[in-house]
Amino acid sequence: MRLTATRLGAFVVERHPLALVEALDAFAAVDGERVAATESGIDALRVPFRDELARRLHARPLASGLPETTPGTTADRRLALALAQVLDDCDGFLRRAAIEASLTRDERIEMLRGMLLTRATDNRLKTLFTNGEVRYGQTPFQGKGFRSLGQEAIYAAGIRLRRGPAYRGDDGRWIGDVVAPVIRDLGVMLAMRCGPETVRMALGAQMGKAGTSFEGKDLRVLDWAGRDEALASVRAAIA
Repeated sequence: MRLTATRLGAFVVERHPLALVEALDAFAAVDGERVAATESGIDALRVPFRDELARRLHARPLASGLPETTPGTTADRRLALALAQVLDDCDGFLRRAAIEASLTRDERIEMLRGMLLTRATDNRLKTLFTNGEVRYGQTPFQGKGFRSLGQEAIYAAGIRLRRGPAYRGDDGRWIGDVVAPVIRDLGVMLAMRCGPETVRMALGAQMGKAGTSFEGKDLRVLDWAGRDEALASVRAAIA
């Protein structure tokens, strides 16, 4: 999809509506609409656009003699932080547009498939609880399950991580990336290990049933193979 002033404008109105005029004028000044709709083309626009937008925002007339907005924070400092947030958010918009432009057809198909799988798994979880299939003895379970309805796009977060069988060594150790999904991140778990066994693991954990990976004792799921090595890698990365 081509990068346009209307896309940028809609984003700025959502996040920083009072900066709309400066953002659109800066975009026009750097010929944003003429940029090639490729990752490299959009990325090349980021620095000149940020510089131009910063120049226009800092050219605004400022009131003088304002008291501290909060104790220890001057009005000038608070304004500088607000302007920096506008610049960072607009730069983030361009970087996301660059990532969007870089997606291959196969990646887009996988994301759609993964979102549908996430929704289907959620829907099945809902019916398991609402139709009385989940029981303790003869008593239907009264819960509703932890669902990720509306969060299916999180699947896309995993598609460029090191995942899949290619990242398991001959000795079974995991040498790929590690994610730590919580209750609304079912999609990213499915992305990391997209197969029927993962769906079963998710449903079993939600229902407190025996089986991998916690034998019904927790609502989390985990691939234990290579756990210690993966944790060591995480600790090394943040040390």
